Amino acid sequence: MFFKIDSYHKLALKVHLILGFLLFSLPLSAQQVKLEKPLLKDFRDQDFPKMTLGDYFTLEGDDFLYRLIDGLPHYYSDQQFQELLQKLRPELKELYFFSFLTWSVSNGGFSEFYENGYQYMFPEIRKFYNRIGEEKGFEFLENAEAWSKNRPKEEVWFDFRLDALDQEFNTNKAALDSRVEAYVRANSHLYVRDENGNVFPSIFSGKAISFDPLTQGVKEIQIVNNRKEGKMTITSPEGIILREFNFENGVQVGAQRYFDFDENGDLDKEEVFFPDTDIKEIRYYHPNGQLSYQGKEAPNYRKVGQQTYWHDNGTVKYSYMMDANGNHTAPYFEYYSDGSKMLEVDRRENPPKYLNFWDENGVQLLKDGNGIYISESGSLPETVFRYEYQFKNYKEHGIQKMFRNGILTDYREMSDGQLHGYYRKYYPNGKLHQEYRIENGKVLEFQEKPLFDNPKLVAEIETEELESYLIQKEYELSDQYPRLLNKNEVLPLITVSNEVFGVYGWDTKMFGSYLLHVDENGKVVGNDFITADNGYVSRSTESIFPHLKFEPGLKNGVPVKSYIWFKVRVWLEEGNPTN
Repeated sequence: MFFKIDSYHKLALKVHLILGFLLFSLPLSAQQVKLEKPLLKDFRDQDFPKMTLGDYFTLEGDDFLYRLIDGLPHYYSDQQFQELLQKLRPELKELYFFSFLTWSVSNGGFSEFYENGYQYMFPEIRKFYNRIGEEKGFEFLENAEAWSKNRPKEEVWFDFRLDALDQEFNTNKAALDSRVEAYVRANSHLYVRDENGNVFPSIFSGKAISFDPLTQGVKEIQIVNNRKEGKMTITSPEGIILREFNFENGVQVGAQRYFDFDENGDLDKEEVFFPDTDIKEIRYYHPNGQLSYQGKEAPNYRKVGQQTYWHDNGTVKYSYMMDANGNHTAPYFEYYSDGSKMLEVDRRENPPKYLNFWDENGVQLLKDGNGIYISESGSLPETVFRYEYQFKNYKEHGIQKMFRNGILTDYREMSDGQLHGYYRKYYPNGKLHQEYRIENGKVLEFQEKPLFDNPKLVAEIETEELESYLIQKEYELSDQYPRLLNKNEVLPLITVSNEVFGVYGWDTKMFGSYLLHVDENGKVVGNDFITADNGYVSRSTESIFPHLKFEPGLKNGVPVKSYIWFKVRVWLEEGNPTN
């Protein structure tokens, strides 16, 4: 089936907004190694995007190419996009259009590339493939065009031809990224400049410092003949070390350390790379420094060999062996923190076979697959899940329950491993949500109840100045920004039907936001979409724009056209019973 997502422009808008916030909230030390994106008006004809020395010599593959392209100016309309294209060097335009192809197909397939109307980019992409000697690329473009000409006129559940084309392209993507990166580096004078507008040296040795977007801090590494060498450190904006990686001749070797983002910076994880093998050792640590987990991992996160977990007091929680294919080799025991047995389980089959279980007092509640198994776990400090399972001959039999923070959330009646009887699901407050009556796995009756007996829609409006965003969009700034005058009058005009919450969740809080253009009379005369959880929220929000009344923005004491960030949240609450 063909699905269309938000256009590139809307997606880019959300990303640019986030990046704008990050930039203007960074401390000086981080800003010094992060280049601001140029404004379109400041990007000259035949100009080059810029990268920091640290990014140029530390990023690889897709990350390197993305950072290079990210050095081009923002654009917020088709007109600005065309202005940008007119300024680009031929080599940059080819690479830019190629990036639209590779990232569109990676995200949503060739259908997304076509549905966004980017097929006009094919001639430049062909020039790029010819430039780098990528013969396979021509085949992909020809197959894509053949698919487009013969694509089904009506939606289908699955397009096998398109899926095969997408998969082949994505399978080849890593090799293609490496080939493109190698070409761009070999010809970097055609594509990019350093912070000072200079061509990058063909051979570089020295310290490379760059901004790390994940930690919002600083990445530092020594470069020897263009290769990372020694210890790479990544620090937080406060200077706390968050990552330590080790390199030899540009290759990660030995222990790679990951520290918590909190103020203590405790060691959280280690990855140990070994020469001549793609299997690495993984270690996790409890906050007190005790080992939490240690095991070997093959590519694609496949666990192999001995896998051991510990309680925070240092006693073994459980340990098992995995074969070369990542499968369990035998049953194993899990233990309480005092070392006593808790559970014997066999995970060689799916579902797992629960063999024996003892409670914390040593009482055996499950014996040879018959009896009760109770498990508790917590995903967050304030959330505790409890599972109560009944078994007969290793199969779920009887009443199965799941609780969250002591509240029943799931109730199932089972017979010989099959649903038989009632299956009930509950809202977080314990109220019945869904009820099925099932016999031998077949649903006979079903009912669904709303979270609220008398649902009442609640809406909230918030406005905020957003000068950093206005600068990025090259909009005029004001001395004073518009102030909403009739919030209480327009709140009742926001409407989202209860059925929408039935789809997205009765306890969901939905959000939408826009940048409103407010003229000198306080009237909304335009808007820029920023984000919305769904179309219902966006349509409801947009419907009230003609009714909004603002005190206009001021420049030098005079009312002017100005801009304000307009945010709407809607949710349901229990209302009063109606007569």
